[in-house]
Amino acid sequence: MSDRPADDDADGRGRSSQPGIESWHSFSSGPYYDPERIAMGRLVGVDEHLVQPGAGFDWHAHRGVHIATWVLAGRLWHEDSGGSAQLVSPGALFVQSTGTGIRHREWNASDESLRFVQITILADAEVGTWSAELPATVAGVRVDVVADEVAAGPDRFVLPMADGHVLVLDL
Repeated sequence: MSDRPADDDADGRGRSSQPGIESWHSFSSGPYYDPERIAMGRLVGVDEHLVQPGAGFDWHAHRGVHIATWVLAGRLWHEDSGGSAQLVSPGALFVQSTGTGIRHREWNASDESLRFVQITILADAEVGTWSAELPATVAGVRVDVVADEVAAGPDRFVLPMADGHVLVLDL
């Protein structure tokens, strides 16, 4: 497992690895820590994950955040301690509000590689899950995916994706 960005990481994101999972982090997250990249306002995580078939993230806890997941390829299986279970396919934005605390797990539910971006936003809300079409607003952050280049700014986070699209988060 690495805890610093790879020297050859051209896009400047930190990278971490664990069995069956490669992750790229825009902010400090999990095994990756960079004291100069902690958050952008309430936005505390923008992580891209590549998960091999059968691999995933085992049970872990969150509280006080909304976790928005956008699947690019494959299918993600999500379960949580609140009893929610859902298969997430490419296209819709899947959101989990963690309230005062919830445990969940996610893994690749397909025979192909699963690629997804997970956005973590500080926010108080009741525990729950929902799906939304893009563009969508989650805890005051507008989430969209566009085909054109857009400029980043003090209230805008921009993440170019490998397929040519751009993830845009307006705070």
